[in-house]
Amino acid sequence: MGFGAFQTVPGTFGTLTPPNSETDFAFVLGGGLDVKVSKHFAIRAGQFDYELVNSSGGGHQNYFRFSAGVGFGFGGEQ
Repeated sequence: MGFGAFQTVPGTFGTLTPPNSETDFAFVLGGGLDVKVSKHFAIRAGQFDYELVNSSGGGHQNYFRFSAGVGFGFGGEQ
């Protein structure tokens, strides 16, 4: 018997349990280098990130990212 996104399991006195439950774990580790050009301007020479995703379904995925760019600073001490 179904009830919304949950179902009752026979022999459990009508306890509602989620069908196909899964738990995932993920983390990201990374860092970058900024090169200051002037007081309010910097160049992001590079940023590398690694992301790991583990699934309780038995799989895992690895992701690598690289980015670069510019940064603008506003305010600060005179």
